[in-house]
Amino acid sequence: VDDTILKMTKIRALRAPWCTALSKSVGILSSRSPDLICLKLAGCKLINDAAVISIAKSCPQLEILDVSQCNVTNASLLEVCKLPDRFNNIIYLGLNKCQQISNDSLLRISQKCTKLQTLKLGGLYKIGTEGLASIAHHCP
Repeated sequence: VDDTILKMTKIRALRAPWCTALSKSVGILSSRSPDLICLKLAGCKLINDAAVISIAKSCPQLEILDVSQCNVTNASLLEVCKLPDRFNNIIYLGLNKCQQISNDSLLRISQKCTKLQTLKLGGLYKIGTEGLASIAHHCP
């Protein structure tokens, strides 16, 4: 799968949920496809913080990102939210069952992703009222 993905250039959307073979090629793909607007990788266990940071740095137009049930933590989301002109266009963010996500990330996401329309947070046990209130305030 990695070899096939590396041949793709200039794509605008990739939907590959539950693809257990995806790894570092996603970062390479995103660097070759700066116009990428949709990336759905739910359940891709090899997608981690490094991949999310690489995607964010390479894809300024990204609107849809689903990394539900991937190995994503606060570390990548906090880092991405520090990047200027990145994640400003996010309207859909899927984080279901990313167990390490907490209020810290939600606070930053709410301030950075002001166009956010859909936020998936199922199965997250480290979030609470503070993070949800911040989302409600900044992303009406």
